[in-house]
Amino acid sequence: MNKLAIPLFLLVVVGLIAAGLYLGGFLENDEALDASGGDGQVAESSEGDTGTSGGPSGVPVSPIKTAQFTPSVDGSGVTTRLDGRETGIALTGVVTDPNGEPLAKAKVALIRDLSQVKTRAQEGDTLLELSTEADGRFRFQNLARGEIYVLRAKHAEYTTERRHPIDPFTPATLQQTIKLKDGVGIAGAVTDSNGSPLEGVEVSVYDTNVSNADPLAKPEQWSTTDATGKYGVEHLTAGLKKVIVRKEGFGTDGRNGVNLKDETEGARDVNFTLGAGFTIRGHVKDQRTDAPIADALVTARVVSMLAQHRQNPRPSADEAAGDAGGQDKDRSAPNRGRRPSRNMMNARAATAKSFLTSSTRTDEDGNFVITGVLEARYLLSVKARGYQDSHGRSADFNTDSNVIEMVQSARILGRVIDDESGKPVASFTVATSATPTPLFTAARSRQRFQTEDGTFSYVDVPPGKHYLIGAADGYAGGRTEPIVVLAEQEVTGIEIRLVRGATIRGVVRDTEGQAVKGARISLAQPSSGDPAADIFRRLIGSQMRVSSDKTTSTDKNGEWKIPHILAGRYSIKVVHRNYTDAETAPVTCEDRGVVDAPEVTLARGGTISGVVLKKNGAPDGKATVMITSDDPKVPVNRSMTTNSKGEFEAKGLKAGVYRVVVAQRNGEFDLLKILQSRQDPKNIVTVRDGELVKLEL
Repeated sequence: MNKLAIPLFLLVVVGLIAAGLYLGGFLENDEALDASGGDGQVAESSEGDTGTSGGPSGVPVSPIKTAQFTPSVDGSGVTTRLDGRETGIALTGVVTDPNGEPLAKAKVALIRDLSQVKTRAQEGDTLLELSTEADGRFRFQNLARGEIYVLRAKHAEYTTERRHPIDPFTPATLQQTIKLKDGVGIAGAVTDSNGSPLEGVEVSVYDTNVSNADPLAKPEQWSTTDATGKYGVEHLTAGLKKVIVRKEGFGTDGRNGVNLKDETEGARDVNFTLGAGFTIRGHVKDQRTDAPIADALVTARVVSMLAQHRQNPRPSADEAAGDAGGQDKDRSAPNRGRRPSRNMMNARAATAKSFLTSSTRTDEDGNFVITGVLEARYLLSVKARGYQDSHGRSADFNTDSNVIEMVQSARILGRVIDDESGKPVASFTVATSATPTPLFTAARSRQRFQTEDGTFSYVDVPPGKHYLIGAADGYAGGRTEPIVVLAEQEVTGIEIRLVRGATIRGVVRDTEGQAVKGARISLAQPSSGDPAADIFRRLIGSQMRVSSDKTTSTDKNGEWKIPHILAGRYSIKVVHRNYTDAETAPVTCEDRGVVDAPEVTLARGGTISGVVLKKNGAPDGKATVMITSDDPKVPVNRSMTTNSKGEFEAKGLKAGVYRVVVAQRNGEFDLLKILQSRQDPKNIVTVRDGELVKLEL
C-alpha cells in the first residue's frame, strides 16, 4: 500500500465505523472540548452541582447529580449511594512503595469512567478520594453495578498509577494492589526574552495518555523554578507528556509530545523562553435577554501569531532589487529560494502553539479574563449549560471588549410517572437516543433529576429527531415517541411512563453438562439477517460497553436472570474468560412476565498467551495486545493490557486463525506500525480446541 493509499484507507475505515456506531445506536450527541488541562469532553455537570442554576431567560434549570457517592463522616472509605440504597459491593486494596512495603498517606481516588469504549477510559467525576493509613489499605463500599470506574493512586514521593477498568461485575478487579514507582523526571530552565532566569514559574506536566472530561484537570506532577530559573518535575510515569509553563505577566508557553521512553531515563534540557504576556477580557451574555451568563467555560486557542508581522526580518538590498524585477539566477525557477510568506509563517507558528489552549469560567456577572496570552489572534469557544456552544469568535491579544452572545439551546420539559399507578417517580435519569431501543446511552447524554413531582427540564438538546429514554431503579425504563426538535425550541408536555418490565432468565453449562459460574450475561441486538451488517455490528459492539442494567453473571448453579427488561427482541450473549463466547437465538418479551432463554453450552476453546518485550529485552508492562480473527464467521476482537511482567493471556478462543498485534508499546500508540505488523506472517497464529499457543512479541 503506497503512502497516499494509507490515509485514504484509514479515512474510509473511520467513516464506516462512525456510520456503524450511529446506526447501531452507539453514538449519542456528545461534543468534544479540548483544553489545556486535558484532552476530552465536558461532562454534563461538575461534582457538587447540588442547587438550581440559572438557565436561559432566568428560568431555573433542574439540578443534575453526577456524583454517585458521598463521603462518610469518619473518612473510613464507607460510601453511600445518593438514593440511599446499599449495594454491598466493595473495592478494597493496598498501596505499596517500590519495595512492596505498605505506603501511608497515599491519595486513592475512585473516578467515574465516561467512556463508551471498553479499552479506553475517560475520567469524569472524582466520586471519593481517601488517604491510606499506616498499613497502606483502602476500601470503597457500595459501588454500583454496571458502572465502570478508574482507580487512581498518587503520593508526593512516587508516581501516579491507575487501574482500569474497575468493574463490579468482575470480582477480580475489586481487589487491587497498586505498587507506586520512583518514576523519571523532566528538567530544564526558564528565562525571559533577555536571557535572564525567571524564578517562580509554574511548570506543569500532563500525561497525554490520560483522557479527562474536566478541561481544568490537575496535572500529573508540577514544580516551580528556583532563583536560577531551573526546575525539575519528578516522579513521572513513562510515555508522552505535555509541559505547560506559566508565570504572571508572561505569555504561557509549553511543549507537546515530550517522550519519556522508559522508566529509567527522563528528559533533560527542556528549556523555555517566556515573552511578554497579555490578557483577553470579555463578557458572555444571553443573546435574547442580554442577561449575563455565569459559570460559562471560555476556551482560547491560538490561530495566528500576529507578532510575525513585525518580527519578519527586513529583506536585504539584493533581495529588494530582486523583488523589484531584477534577475536572480537563484530565483529563476518557481519557489527556488523564495522566502516563506507571512501567512505561511504565521500558520506554522500557530500550528506549533495550537495545543496551548487556555480556559477559564465567567464570574457571576458574566465576565472573564484569560491571562498568559501570547501576541497572537485567538479563537474563543464558549460552553454553558442551557445554551448552544459558541465557536468561531476571534479575539486579539490585549483586547477587553469581547462580547459573546449565546443562543439558548433547545429544551424538553415533561414528567416521569409510574406506568401502573400514574404516580410521579422522584429520582430518575433522562437521556436522548437516535434509536428507540439503544442497548446503552452515553454517560454524557444522561441528565439526573430529583424532583418530588417527577418533572424535568432536559436542556442542551441538539436540533433533530430524538427519543427520550427514562430510567430509574426498579424499572425497566420508558421511552417516548420520536420528538423533532428545532433550534432554540422549547418542547413541553412530554410524559415518560416507566414500566417494571419483564424478567429474562436462563442457565449456562459446559460441554460436560457442568454448571458454569461467573459467566457474563448481556443482552444483544439480534441478527438483522444481513451477514455483512451483523459482522460489522459485532465488531463494533465488541469494543463498546453494554447498558449497565442489561448485564449480570451466572451463580454457582450456572443460573442467571435479568429483571426490568423493556418489551422487544433480544439475543443473549455469554462471555467467560475460560470459554468461547456464545450467543443465543433471539427471544421475545413483553413489558411484564418471565421469559426462559435457551440453555447455553460453552466450549473450552484454545488459549493464546505470551510476553511483550521492549527493545532492550525488558518486559513491557504498558503494552496493549489486540487479537482478531481472520474468519468473518468467528467475530473475535479482543484487546488486553500486559501485566507488570509484560504477560498477556486470552482464553476461550474458537478454533481458527488469528492475528496478534501489539497495538501499544510502552504506552505509545503507533497506527502505522499496527498496519504494518498486521501484514507480518509471524503475527498470524492458528489455534485449535484445547491448545495453548505461546508467543514472544
